[in-house]
Amino acid sequence: MDYKKAWKYSNRLTVLAVFIVMLGGYFATRSQILFWGLVGLAVVLAAAGFVVHFKWCRCPHCGDRLRVTDWLMRMPKMCPKCHKELN
Repeated sequence: MDYKKAWKYSNRLTVLAVFIVMLGGYFATRSQILFWGLVGLAVVLAAAGFVVHFKWCRCPHCGDRLRVTDWLMRMPKMCPKCHKELN
């Protein structure tokens, strides 16, 4: 998997996990089983997003991990270590 796909997948998994936690909050007063099931699913999705990010979001030039640099989770334009442009 290349770093661009990995970046998209990790961001989507993380956003989906946050959405599921919010959905679980809606069901918190109605069903505790459904609430904890959704929270468990969100934890698994967030963990999968972190694994994808730490394993495959690396600079193609030097192999250093690409870091989230702003709150919108956009991909950086340059590598933080070798300062080469990411295409």
